[in-house]
Amino acid sequence: MNADILGVVMLIILVIMSGVVLWKYLDARHKQRMAMIEKGSDVFYAEGTAARKSPGDQLVVLKWGMLIAFVGIGLFVGRYLQYAWGMDEKAIIASMLTSGGIALVLFYFIAAAKGSKDTK
Repeated sequence: MNADILGVVMLIILVIMSGVVLWKYLDARHKQRMAMIEKGSDVFYAEGTAARKSPGDQLVVLKWGMLIAFVGIGLFVGRYLQYAWGMDEKAIIASMLTSGGIALVLFYFIAAAKGSKDTK
C-alpha cells in the first residue's frame, strides 16, 4: 500500500516540477523578448529564424525526417517478418538498416534534383 502511494506522489511531483520548469522557461523568454523590444533590437534575429530559412537547413530536416520515418517502417516490417514468418530478431535489425539505407539513397536523389533545379 505504501509503495502505491509513493508512486502516485512521485508522479504528481514530477508533473508539478515539469510544469514549473516550463513556466520559468517561458517567463524568461518573454522577459528577454520584452527587453530586446525596449532596446529596439530585432527579436526575430535572436530567435534564429534567419538561419532556419537557408535551403541547406531544410535539406537536413528532410534527411533526418526521411531516415527516421523509413527506419520506423523497417521496424514495422521486421516485426511483421518475425511474427508472421517466424524469423528471428535479426530480421528486425536487417529491415531497419535496409530501409534506412533506402531513405538515404532517396534523399540523395531528391537533394540532387533540388540542387540542379536551384542552379538553373
